[in-house]
Amino acid sequence: MNQPSMSLSEMLGLVKQAVSMMFQDGLWLTAEILQVSGSRHTYLELVEYDDARKEKAKVRGTIWSGNRKILTKFQAATGNQLSSGMKILFRAVPEYHEIYGLSLTLTDIDPTYSIGEMEKRLNEIRQMLREKGWWDLNRLLETPREFCRIAVISPPDAAGLGDFRVHADKLQSSGLCDFEYFPAAFQGPTASTQIVDQMVAVLARHNVEAFDFVAMIRGGGDKAGLYQLNDRRLAAACCRLPIPIMVAIGHERDSVILDEVANVRFPTPSMLIAHVRETIIGNARTALANWERISRLSQKLLQQADHLCDQQSRLLKSEANRQLDRADGLLAQKVSDNQYAAQAAIDRAEKGLVRVQQQFGRSAETLCALAEEQIIASRGQVFRQADICLQMAQADLERHVTEVVSANPLSIMRRGYAYVKSGTKFVKSSGDVAEGDTIQVNLSEGSIMATVQGAANVQ
Repeated sequence: MNQPSMSLSEMLGLVKQAVSMMFQDGLWLTAEILQVSGSRHTYLELVEYDDARKEKAKVRGTIWSGNRKILTKFQAATGNQLSSGMKILFRAVPEYHEIYGLSLTLTDIDPTYSIGEMEKRLNEIRQMLREKGWWDLNRLLETPREFCRIAVISPPDAAGLGDFRVHADKLQSSGLCDFEYFPAAFQGPTASTQIVDQMVAVLARHNVEAFDFVAMIRGGGDKAGLYQLNDRRLAAACCRLPIPIMVAIGHERDSVILDEVANVRFPTPSMLIAHVRETIIGNARTALANWERISRLSQKLLQQADHLCDQQSRLLKSEANRQLDRADGLLAQKVSDNQYAAQAAIDRAEKGLVRVQQQFGRSAETLCALAEEQIIASRGQVFRQADICLQMAQADLERHVTEVVSANPLSIMRRGYAYVKSGTKFVKSSGDVAEGDTIQVNLSEGSIMATVQGAANVQ
Protein backbone atom coordinates (compact mmCIF):
# COMPACT_ATOMS: atom_id res chain seq x y z
CA MET A 1 0.00 0.00 0.00
CA ASN A 2 1.41 3.35 -1.02
CA GLN A 3 1.83 5.82 1.90
CA PRO A 4 1.64 9.58 1.32
CA SER A 5 5.21 10.96 1.34
CA MET A 6 7.41 13.94 0.40
CA SER A 7 10.94 14.23 -0.82
CA LEU A 8 13.85 14.87 1.51
CA SER A 9 14.43 18.28 -0.04
CA GLU A 10 10.77 19.20 0.51
CA MET A 11 11.00 18.20 4.17
CA LEU A 12 14.24 20.13 4.70
CA GLY A 13 12.72 23.08 2.92
CA LEU A 14 9.93 23.08 5.49
CA VAL A 15 12.52 22.98 8.28
CA LYS A 16 14.30 25.92 6.68
CA GLN A 17 11.04 27.90 6.55
CA ALA A 18 10.22 27.05 10.14
CA VAL A 19 13.62 28.11 11.40
CA SER A 20 13.50 31.31 9.41
CA MET A 21 10.02 32.22 10.69
CA MET A 22 10.73 31.33 14.32
CA PHE A 23 14.09 33.10 14.65
CA GLN A 24 13.85 35.89 12.11
CA ASP A 25 14.68 38.50 14.80
CA GLY A 26 17.59 36.46 16.14
CA LEU A 27 18.31 35.69 19.82
CA TRP A 28 21.11 36.01 22.39
CA LEU A 29 23.19 32.88 23.01
CA THR A 30 26.26 31.87 25.04
CA ALA A 31 28.89 29.43 23.80
CA GLU A 32 32.59 28.73 23.85
CA ILE A 33 34.70 29.23 20.75
CA LEU A 34 36.32 25.99 19.68
CA GLN A 35 38.06 27.34 16.58
CA VAL A 36 38.37 30.57 14.57
CA SER A 37 39.30 30.70 10.89
CA GLY A 38 38.94 32.81 7.78
CA SER A 39 40.46 36.07 6.56
CA ARG A 40 37.68 37.93 4.73
CA HIS A 41 34.74 36.28 6.49
CA THR A 42 35.19 34.94 10.04
CA TYR A 43 34.14 31.35 10.60
CA LEU A 44 33.58 30.01 14.11
CA GLU A 45 33.05 26.59 15.63
CA LEU A 46 30.89 27.12 18.71
CA VAL A 47 30.50 24.50 21.42
CA GLU A 48 28.84 24.00 24.79
CA TYR A 49 30.30 21.68 27.44
CA ASP A 50 28.81 20.06 30.50
CA ASP A 51 30.52 20.13 33.90
CA ALA A 52 32.77 17.23 32.86
CA ARG A 53 33.86 19.13 29.72
CA LYS A 54 31.95 16.82 27.43
CA GLU A 55 30.30 18.35 24.38
CA LYS A 56 26.61 19.00 24.73
CA ALA A 57 26.08 20.91 21.50
CA LYS A 58 28.07 22.22 18.54
CA VAL A 59 27.24 24.53 15.65
CA ARG A 60 28.94 26.61 12.95
CA GLY A 61 28.86 30.38 13.13
CA THR A 62 29.73 33.09 10.60
CA ILE A 63 30.54 36.78 10.84
CA TRP A 64 30.26 38.16 7.32
CA SER A 65 32.80 40.71 6.15
CA GLY A 66 30.13 43.39 5.99
CA ASN A 67 29.62 43.09 9.73
CA ARG A 68 33.26 43.09 10.84
CA LYS A 69 32.58 46.17 12.97
CA ILE A 70 31.42 43.87 15.76
CA LEU A 71 34.94 42.35 15.85
CA THR A 72 36.52 45.80 16.04
CA LYS A 73 34.15 46.76 18.84
CA PHE A 74 34.90 43.57 20.76
CA GLN A 75 38.67 43.98 20.46
CA ALA A 76 38.56 47.62 21.54
CA ALA A 77 36.54 46.75 24.64
CA THR A 78 38.38 43.58 25.73
CA GLY A 79 41.87 44.12 24.34
CA ASN A 80 41.63 40.67 22.73
CA GLN A 81 40.53 39.17 19.46
CA LEU A 82 38.18 36.24 19.30
CA SER A 83 40.14 33.06 20.01
CA SER A 84 39.60 29.44 20.88
CA GLY A 85 38.75 28.78 24.50
CA MET A 86 36.97 32.13 24.85
CA LYS A 87 33.36 32.17 26.05
CA ILE A 88 31.14 34.80 24.45
CA LEU A 89 27.61 36.19 24.63
CA PHE A 90 26.39 36.92 21.11
CA ARG A 91 23.25 37.68 19.09
CA ALA A 92 22.72 35.35 16.16
CA VAL A 93 20.16 34.46 13.54
CA PRO A 94 19.77 30.67 13.08
CA GLU A 95 19.70 29.60 9.44
CA TYR A 96 19.11 26.21 7.91
CA HIS A 97 20.37 24.96 4.56
CA GLU A 98 19.20 21.76 2.90
CA ILE A 99 22.81 20.65 2.27
CA TYR A 100 24.94 22.43 4.87
CA GLY A 101 22.53 22.07 7.77
CA LEU A 102 22.06 24.47 10.67
CA SER A 103 24.38 27.46 11.15
CA LEU A 104 24.38 30.79 12.94
CA THR A 105 24.96 34.25 11.52
CA LEU A 106 26.40 36.45 14.28
CA THR A 107 25.10 40.01 14.28
CA ASP A 108 26.47 41.30 17.63
CA ILE A 109 28.78 40.33 20.51
CA ASP A 110 28.54 41.64 24.07
CA PRO A 111 32.15 42.36 25.17
CA THR A 112 31.21 42.90 28.83
CA TYR A 113 30.17 39.26 29.14
CA SER A 114 33.51 38.06 27.76
CA ILE A 115 35.44 40.41 30.03
CA GLY A 116 33.60 39.00 32.98
CA GLU A 117 34.18 35.45 31.80
CA MET A 118 37.88 36.13 31.36
CA GLU A 119 38.20 37.52 34.87
CA LYS A 120 36.04 34.73 36.24
CA ARG A 121 38.31 32.18 34.61
CA LEU A 122 41.40 33.88 36.03
CA ASN A 123 39.86 34.03 39.51
CA GLU A 124 39.00 30.34 39.37
CA ILE A 125 42.62 29.52 38.47
CA ARG A 126 43.96 31.79 41.23
CA GLN A 127 41.63 30.23 43.81
CA MET A 128 42.58 26.69 42.77
CA LEU A 129 46.32 27.45 43.04
CA ARG A 130 45.94 29.04 46.47
CA GLU A 131 43.75 26.22 47.80
CA LYS A 132 46.35 23.64 46.77
CA GLY A 133 49.19 25.72 48.22
CA TRP A 134 50.92 26.16 44.86
CA TRP A 135 50.48 29.90 44.31
CA ASP A 136 53.82 31.02 45.79
CA LEU A 137 55.98 27.96 45.01
CA ASN A 138 57.82 29.41 42.02
CA ARG A 139 57.41 33.06 42.97
CA LEU A 140 59.34 32.55 46.22
CA LEU A 141 62.21 30.52 44.76
CA GLU A 142 65.53 32.35 45.08
CA THR A 143 65.99 34.54 42.02
CA PRO A 144 69.32 33.66 40.36
CA ARG A 145 72.10 36.25 40.40
CA GLU A 146 74.55 34.27 38.24
CA PHE A 147 73.77 32.96 34.75
CA CYS A 148 75.65 30.03 33.22
CA ARG A 149 72.93 27.79 31.78
CA ILE A 150 69.40 28.78 30.71
CA ALA A 151 66.46 26.79 29.27
CA VAL A 152 64.25 28.66 26.78
CA ILE A 153 60.65 27.64 25.98
CA SER A 154 59.35 29.56 22.98
CA PRO A 155 57.54 29.20 19.65
CA PRO A 156 60.23 28.32 17.11
CA ASP A 157 59.26 31.16 14.75
CA ALA A 158 58.34 33.84 17.30
CA ALA A 159 59.57 37.36 16.59
CA GLY A 160 60.51 37.70 20.27
CA LEU A 161 62.77 34.67 20.01
CA GLY A 162 64.72 36.37 17.21
CA ASP A 163 65.22 39.48 19.34
CA PHE A 164 66.24 37.28 22.27
CA ARG A 165 68.83 35.34 20.29
CA VAL A 166 70.60 38.45 18.99
CA HIS A 167 72.34 38.71 22.38
CA ALA A 168 71.93 35.10 23.55
CA ASP A 169 73.94 33.71 20.61
CA LYS A 170 76.76 36.19 21.31
CA LEU A 171 76.88 35.17 24.96
CA GLN A 172 76.94 31.50 24.01
CA SER A 173 79.62 31.87 21.32
CA SER A 174 81.77 33.74 23.85
CA GLY A 175 81.47 30.86 26.31
CA LEU A 176 79.76 33.06 28.91
CA CYS A 177 76.36 31.33 29.06
CA ASP A 178 74.75 28.23 27.50
CA PHE A 179 71.19 28.30 26.14
CA GLU A 180 69.08 25.22 25.40
CA TYR A 181 65.86 25.73 23.41
CA PHE A 182 62.58 23.84 23.79
CA PRO A 183 60.08 24.79 21.03
CA ALA A 184 56.34 24.91 21.78
CA ALA A 185 53.28 26.66 20.34
CA PHE A 186 51.98 29.52 22.48
CA GLN A 187 48.54 29.72 20.83
CA GLY A 188 46.07 27.30 19.39
CA PRO A 189 44.11 24.46 21.01
CA THR A 190 47.24 22.48 21.94
CA ALA A 191 49.35 25.41 23.19
CA SER A 192 49.12 24.66 26.92
CA THR A 193 49.75 20.94 26.37
CA GLN A 194 52.88 21.61 24.30
CA ILE A 195 54.27 24.06 26.86
CA VAL A 196 53.67 21.67 29.76
CA ASP A 197 55.30 18.81 27.84
CA GLN A 198 58.38 20.96 27.24
CA MET A 199 58.48 21.92 30.93
CA VAL A 200 58.65 18.21 31.74
CA ALA A 201 61.54 17.88 29.25
CA VAL A 202 63.30 20.86 30.85
CA LEU A 203 63.02 19.29 34.31
CA ALA A 204 64.49 16.01 33.01
CA ARG A 205 67.50 17.88 31.55
CA HIS A 206 67.78 19.96 34.75
CA ASN A 207 68.21 16.78 36.80
CA VAL A 208 71.20 15.86 34.59
CA GLU A 209 72.75 19.33 34.25
CA ALA A 210 71.11 22.10 36.23
CA PHE A 211 69.61 25.24 34.65
CA ASP A 212 69.79 28.63 36.39
CA PHE A 213 66.25 29.46 35.27
CA VAL A 214 63.65 28.78 32.58
CA ALA A 215 62.84 31.60 30.14
CA MET A 216 59.29 31.48 28.69
CA ILE A 217 59.16 33.96 25.83
CA ARG A 218 56.66 34.70 23.09
CA GLY A 219 56.86 38.22 21.73
CA GLY A 220 54.89 39.55 18.79
CA GLY A 221 51.74 37.86 17.52
CA ASP A 222 48.16 38.88 18.10
CA LYS A 223 46.57 39.33 21.49
CA ALA A 224 44.11 36.51 20.96
CA GLY A 225 46.77 33.95 21.78
CA LEU A 226 47.34 35.53 25.18
CA TYR A 227 43.94 34.40 26.43
CA GLN A 228 44.80 30.79 25.67
CA LEU A 229 47.71 30.96 28.11
CA ASN A 230 45.25 31.42 31.00
CA ASP A 231 45.04 27.66 31.44
CA ARG A 232 44.66 25.78 34.74
CA ARG A 233 47.06 22.97 33.90
CA LEU A 234 49.70 25.32 32.53
CA ALA A 235 49.48 27.64 35.56
CA ALA A 236 49.75 24.68 37.95
CA ALA A 237 52.81 23.33 36.10
CA CYS A 238 54.53 26.72 36.27
CA CYS A 239 53.91 27.00 40.01
CA ARG A 240 55.22 23.50 40.73
CA LEU A 241 58.34 23.63 38.55
CA PRO A 242 61.30 23.65 41.00
CA ILE A 243 63.30 25.97 38.71
CA PRO A 244 62.80 29.77 38.71
CA ILE A 245 60.72 30.88 35.70
CA MET A 246 61.24 34.23 34.01
CA VAL A 247 58.44 35.08 31.59
CA ALA A 248 58.49 37.60 28.76
CA ILE A 249 55.25 37.12 26.84
CA GLY A 250 55.84 40.23 24.76
CA HIS A 251 53.15 42.77 25.62
CA GLU A 252 53.98 45.42 28.18
CA ARG A 253 50.38 46.33 28.99
CA ASP A 254 48.86 42.85 28.84
CA SER A 255 49.08 40.25 31.58
CA VAL A 256 48.32 36.54 31.79
CA ILE A 257 48.26 34.16 34.72
CA LEU A 258 51.86 33.14 34.00
CA ASP A 259 52.98 36.70 34.81
CA GLU A 260 51.41 36.33 38.26
CA VAL A 261 52.88 32.96 39.25
CA ALA A 262 56.36 33.19 37.68
CA ASN A 263 59.49 34.05 39.65
CA VAL A 264 60.18 37.18 37.55
CA ARG A 265 58.19 38.90 34.82
CA PHE A 266 59.68 41.01 32.01
CA PRO A 267 57.54 42.96 29.54
CA THR A 268 59.47 41.77 26.46
CA PRO A 269 62.02 39.08 25.52
CA SER A 270 64.53 41.81 24.67
CA MET A 271 64.35 43.14 28.21
CA LEU A 272 64.83 39.65 29.65
CA ILE A 273 68.01 38.91 27.65
CA ALA A 274 69.26 42.44 28.39
CA HIS A 275 68.94 41.62 32.11
CA VAL A 276 70.93 38.42 31.61
CA ARG A 277 73.61 40.21 29.60
CA GLU A 278 74.00 43.11 32.02
CA THR A 279 74.12 40.74 35.01
CA ILE A 280 76.91 38.68 33.43
CA ILE A 281 78.89 41.82 32.55
CA GLY A 282 78.34 43.32 36.00
CA ASN A 283 79.41 40.12 37.76
CA ALA A 284 82.54 39.95 35.59
CA ARG A 285 83.45 43.54 36.45
CA THR A 286 82.88 42.88 40.15
CA ALA A 287 85.01 39.72 40.00
CA LEU A 288 87.82 41.62 38.26
CA ALA A 289 87.72 44.40 40.85
CA ASN A 290 87.75 41.84 43.67
CA TRP A 291 90.69 40.03 42.08
CA GLU A 292 92.68 43.25 41.79
CA ARG A 293 91.89 44.13 45.40
CA ILE A 294 92.91 40.65 46.58
CA SER A 295 96.10 40.87 44.53
CA ARG A 296 97.02 44.21 46.08
CA LEU A 297 96.21 42.95 49.57
CA SER A 298 98.24 39.77 48.98
CA GLN A 299 101.28 41.76 47.90
CA LYS A 300 100.98 43.92 50.98
CA LEU A 301 100.65 40.89 53.26
CA LEU A 302 103.65 39.23 51.60
CA GLN A 303 105.75 42.32 52.15
CA GLN A 304 104.66 42.45 55.78
CA ALA A 305 105.43 38.75 56.17
CA ASP A 306 108.89 39.15 54.64
CA HIS A 307 109.63 42.08 56.93
CA LEU A 308 108.40 40.09 59.95
CA CYS A 309 110.49 37.07 58.93
CA ASP A 310 113.61 39.22 58.59
CA GLN A 311 112.94 40.76 61.97
CA GLN A 312 112.40 37.35 63.61
CA SER A 313 115.53 35.99 61.94
CA ARG A 314 117.64 38.84 63.31
CA LEU A 315 116.20 38.29 66.79
CA LEU A 316 116.89 34.57 66.61
CA LYS A 317 120.47 35.10 65.47
CA SER A 318 121.06 37.62 68.26
CA GLU A 319 119.63 35.24 70.86
CA ALA A 320 121.74 32.36 69.51
CA ASN A 321 124.91 34.44 69.76
CA ARG A 322 124.01 35.49 73.29
CA GLN A 323 123.48 31.88 74.33
CA LEU A 324 126.82 30.87 72.78
CA ASP A 325 128.61 33.69 74.61
CA ARG A 326 126.99 32.60 77.86
CA ALA A 327 128.05 29.02 77.28
CA ASP A 328 131.65 30.11 76.62
CA GLY A 329 131.64 32.13 79.83
CA LEU A 330 130.32 29.20 81.84
CA LEU A 331 133.02 26.94 80.41
CA ALA A 332 135.81 29.41 81.19
CA GLN A 333 134.48 29.85 84.71
CA LYS A 334 134.43 26.10 85.35
CA VAL A 335 137.99 25.68 84.00
CA SER A 336 139.19 28.54 86.20
CA ASP A 337 137.46 27.08 89.24
CA ASN A 338 139.03 23.66 88.64
CA GLN A 339 142.53 25.12 88.24
CA TYR A 340 142.14 27.06 91.46
CA ALA A 341 141.02 23.91 93.30
CA ALA A 342 144.08 21.96 92.03
CA GLN A 343 146.53 24.65 93.12
CA ALA A 344 144.89 24.82 96.53
CA ALA A 345 145.28 21.08 96.96
CA ILE A 346 148.97 21.26 96.08
CA ASP A 347 149.49 24.09 98.57
CA ARG A 348 147.75 22.06 101.30
CA ALA A 349 149.99 19.09 100.53
CA GLU A 350 153.18 21.13 100.79
CA LYS A 351 152.09 22.68 104.11
CA GLY A 352 151.32 19.23 105.41
CA LEU A 353 154.82 18.10 104.52
CA VAL A 354 156.34 20.99 106.47
CA ARG A 355 154.20 20.17 109.52
CA VAL A 356 155.30 16.55 109.41
CA GLN A 357 158.97 17.52 109.25
CA GLN A 358 158.59 19.87 112.17
CA GLN A 359 156.58 17.52 114.44
CA PHE A 360 158.38 14.23 114.03
CA GLY A 361 161.92 15.33 113.22
CA ARG A 362 162.52 12.46 110.94
CA SER A 363 165.51 12.34 108.82
CA ALA A 364 165.54 14.55 105.80
CA GLU A 365 165.64 11.66 103.43
CA THR A 366 162.72 9.82 105.02
CA LEU A 367 160.61 12.94 105.25
CA CYS A 368 161.39 13.91 101.70
CA ALA A 369 160.44 10.49 100.46
CA LEU A 370 157.19 10.55 102.34
CA ALA A 371 156.49 14.12 101.14
CA GLU A 372 157.20 13.20 97.56
CA GLU A 373 154.90 10.21 97.75
CA GLN A 374 152.13 12.35 99.29
CA ILE A 375 152.67 15.10 96.75
CA ILE A 376 152.59 12.63 93.86
CA ALA A 377 149.43 11.02 95.21
CA SER A 378 147.80 14.39 95.85
CA ARG A 379 148.73 15.66 92.42
CA GLY A 380 147.34 12.55 90.75
CA GLN A 381 144.10 12.92 92.64
CA VAL A 382 143.92 16.63 91.90
CA PHE A 383 144.57 16.15 88.20
CA ARG A 384 142.01 13.33 87.99
CA GLN A 385 139.47 15.56 89.69
CA ALA A 386 140.44 18.39 87.37
CA ASP A 387 140.00 16.13 84.31
CA ILE A 388 136.57 15.05 85.56
CA CYS A 389 135.54 18.69 86.10
CA LEU A 390 136.83 19.63 82.67
CA GLN A 391 134.94 16.78 81.02
CA MET A 392 131.76 17.77 82.86
CA ALA A 393 132.23 21.40 81.85
CA GLN A 394 132.86 20.38 78.24
CA ALA A 395 129.70 18.22 78.27
CA ASP A 396 127.69 21.11 79.73
CA LEU A 397 129.06 23.41 77.07
CA GLU A 398 128.20 21.00 74.26
CA ARG A 399 124.70 20.52 75.68
CA HIS A 400 124.14 24.29 75.86
CA VAL A 401 125.43 24.74 72.34
CA THR A 402 123.16 21.92 71.09
CA GLU A 403 120.16 23.50 72.83
CA VAL A 404 120.92 26.88 71.35
CA VAL A 405 121.46 25.52 67.86
CA SER A 406 118.40 23.26 68.01
CA ALA A 407 116.30 26.21 69.21
CA ASN A 408 117.27 28.17 66.10
CA PRO A 409 114.13 28.10 63.79
CA LEU A 410 116.36 28.20 60.71
CA SER A 411 117.99 24.93 61.77
CA ILE A 412 114.60 23.39 62.49
CA MET A 413 113.23 24.49 59.09
CA ARG A 414 116.25 23.02 57.27
CA ARG A 415 115.21 19.60 58.63
CA GLY A 416 111.92 19.83 56.71
CA TYR A 417 109.81 21.82 59.13
CA ALA A 418 107.81 24.92 58.19
CA TYR A 419 105.61 27.54 59.78
CA VAL A 420 102.11 28.32 58.45
CA LYS A 421 100.28 31.64 58.29
CA SER A 422 96.70 32.54 57.48
CA GLY A 423 96.69 36.21 56.56
CA THR A 424 98.82 37.93 59.19
CA LYS A 425 98.24 35.28 61.89
CA PHE A 426 100.39 32.21 62.60
CA VAL A 427 98.47 28.92 62.36
CA LYS A 428 99.03 26.94 65.56
CA SER A 429 96.23 24.37 65.22
CA SER A 430 93.72 23.08 62.68
CA GLY A 431 91.06 25.11 64.45
CA ASP A 432 92.72 28.34 63.26
CA VAL A 433 91.63 27.69 59.64
CA ALA A 434 88.46 26.62 57.82
CA GLU A 435 87.82 24.80 54.59
CA GLY A 436 88.41 27.08 51.61
CA ASP A 437 90.88 29.40 53.46
CA THR A 438 94.12 30.37 51.70
CA ILE A 439 97.27 29.67 53.78
CA GLN A 440 101.01 30.39 53.27
CA VAL A 441 103.45 27.55 54.07
CA ASN A 442 106.92 29.07 54.74
CA LEU A 443 109.90 26.73 54.20
CA SER A 444 113.62 27.21 54.76
CA GLU A 445 113.85 28.23 51.12
CA GLY A 446 110.73 29.95 49.70
CA SER A 447 107.02 29.58 50.50
CA ILE A 448 103.91 27.86 49.11
CA MET A 449 100.31 29.18 48.84
CA ALA A 450 97.67 26.51 49.48
CA THR A 451 93.88 26.20 49.90
CA VAL A 452 92.48 24.27 52.88
CA GLN A 453 90.38 21.29 51.70
CA GLY A 454 89.69 19.92 55.14
CA ALA A 455 90.65 20.64 58.75
CA ALA A 456 90.34 18.36 61.74
CA ASN A 457 91.64 18.53 65.31
CA VAL A 458 94.07 15.76 66.15
CA GLN A 459 94.35 14.85 69.85
